[in-house]
Amino acid sequence: MTTLRQIADKAGTTIATVSRALSGSAEISAERKREIRKIAEELGYRRNPHVSTLMRHIQQGRRDLPNKATVALLLTSKLPPALTRNNQVFIHRRFLGMEKRLAERGYEAVTFWYNDPDCQPARLNKILRARGIRGVVLVLFGQSAVNIELDWENLAVATQSNFALGPSMHRVTEDYFANTVSAMSHLWKSGCRRIGLAYKSIHIPSARFNITAAYRRFSELEGVVDGINARRSPRRIAIHVVPPDEWTEETFLAWFHREKPDAILTFDWGSIPRWLAKAGVRVPDDVSIAVLNRCPSAPEYSGIDPEPERLGATSVDLVIEQLESNETGLPENPKILTLPGRWVAGLTTRPA
Repeated sequence: MTTLRQIADKAGTTIATVSRALSGSAEISAERKREIRKIAEELGYRRNPHVSTLMRHIQQGRRDLPNKATVALLLTSKLPPALTRNNQVFIHRRFLGMEKRLAERGYEAVTFWYNDPDCQPARLNKILRARGIRGVVLVLFGQSAVNIELDWENLAVATQSNFALGPSMHRVTEDYFANTVSAMSHLWKSGCRRIGLAYKSIHIPSARFNITAAYRRFSELEGVVDGINARRSPRRIAIHVVPPDEWTEETFLAWFHREKPDAILTFDWGSIPRWLAKAGVRVPDDVSIAVLNRCPSAPEYSGIDPEPERLGATSVDLVIEQLESNETGLPENPKILTLPGRWVAGLTTRPA
């Protein structure tokens, strides 16, 4: 196991300086902190959260010893965790990100299901207290107003969803605005000028405003295109966002033939390519398709990978930050972090 002494020896400094650098002390310059943290990472150093929390207790003059370094991953879906992870690849990827980050930081992960009929909220709160669990990551996935009954004052909590209508808590979400602009920019660079937006209203309802706003904003901005100052606006196309029961082959193709897009931005990477193929439309020769929820399990699609692992890891960081600062309870001014995804080129769009 790597020690502070080993890091100090390689960095040519003292153990005290290494400790202050790794804890983010303002006494150490930003450049020196980056250098020491890089050395620590290369040597495989992992901070012991038990020691970090204990030292903070001592520094604050507290006599009560900190609880065991365990963080609860609380899933609030209708299905139990095993079924949810097996059926939802993006949820599974978020769990992988959370579990990996907790292991990296020296914490243990335990998963609970909020809708478990055998473990009602009152019992869940008792279990958390009995096991000394003070950190909770709420895995909500688009549920913007959920009545979660937890002992907030005794917990450090964060979530990964747009939880604006629920309790005030730190949260991290996908940056749908930036993702939409990024996808449209890549489509534009490949020569697309009639970019259509089409998806079911059930897809990310809490983010629909950001996606639509980004779509319209992109068509209004002026910028440099291929080295020439030009308005990059594609011709205005009616957005096709409909309820699930209206998302059919007939309604989609009617929209497609009426608007004649040369590119489609969507969440539906199952139905649309199949419908277009049946209609004799070639992808990407006749129309490009970019998805806002690209997944490595379907590498043929071009689009934005939201990188759920990073979202999960960041939500864990928010909880650990509170635990190691001995902060519990709902914050008055919660941190709201939005993380953009990453464009990945596939076979469904023409090259730039």
